[in-house]
Amino acid sequence: MKKCPFCAEEVRDLAVKCKHCQSALQDLPKEKAAASIHSDGGNNVIHYLIVAILATFYMGAIILSPVVACFILLGIVWFVGSKENFIVRLKHWRKHGVRVMCSVLAVIISLFSQYATSYPNPVIEVTSGIEAQGDNLVYTLQFQTMDVTSAFVNGQLVISKDDGSYSVPVNLDNPSTVISIVASNAFKKTSEQITIERDMTTEETAAAKALADQLEAEQRAWDESEAGKICAKYPSLTNEECVDASIGRYSIGMKKLVLFIERGAPDYSTPSNYGSGQQWQWCWTDYTPSCFYDRNDDGIIDSYN
Repeated sequence: MKKCPFCAEEVRDLAVKCKHCQSALQDLPKEKAAASIHSDGGNNVIHYLIVAILATFYMGAIILSPVVACFILLGIVWFVGSKENFIVRLKHWRKHGVRVMCSVLAVIISLFSQYATSYPNPVIEVTSGIEAQGDNLVYTLQFQTMDVTSAFVNGQLVISKDDGSYSVPVNLDNPSTVISIVASNAFKKTSEQITIERDMTTEETAAAKALADQLEAEQRAWDESEAGKICAKYPSLTNEECVDASIGRYSIGMKKLVLFIERGAPDYSTPSNYGSGQQWQWCWTDYTPSCFYDRNDDGIIDSYN
């Protein structure tokens, strides 16, 4: 027999409800009670703040020291959760399968990162000269590497000789050719660039002269054109604006100066101000469209009719 905790009347030991006051007497199952002891619910602000600080340190430590980053991450993994004491949680680690899995992954990643960080850096040493090549169109690039598993020259994979050195012919397609060398190993990569100069060929010299003559002729024709003369007189205008002025082409957004160059002074100019700033109307009686408007006094045509 046992006493009801609500009415103090005696009831049977196996009773789940008091026959006197009708109160429920069933206790919380031991399994549920034990589980609640190890629950991670009820996180508070202090815990989240500490986790955030640790996470910030972790982001910096993962670059500088993977081992330190690992310990920080382990601290984050096992600290989260406020109902259960940190030490108690470690003692009952078997009940925290997810935390254990995350911890194992953190250790593996840390060891891998530490190994990758300590891996030797690849080295490139160019042994061929980089002086001007005269009229040679092919340059023989020679270089050596250390701690390298693969090498590329201008994006093409190259194979080393038996002694580990490289000898690669490179076409000098231009008088100044940039050669890029990239070497890498399992975890790291390095690169180097050299520039090789050569003389221009007869064909290149002739093509360059022809281009220069063409540009000179085009410039002479421009200088002698009406648009070119306008640009010479008004250097603030672009070539396109000078062409507009020379052929009388108008559009919204054009400068007032371009319009005045083509048409001359307007027959009448009318300023106005309706409280929003100075506005202008310029009209020519012998032209169509006859009137152009500047709504904000910035020298740009906003409309016309």
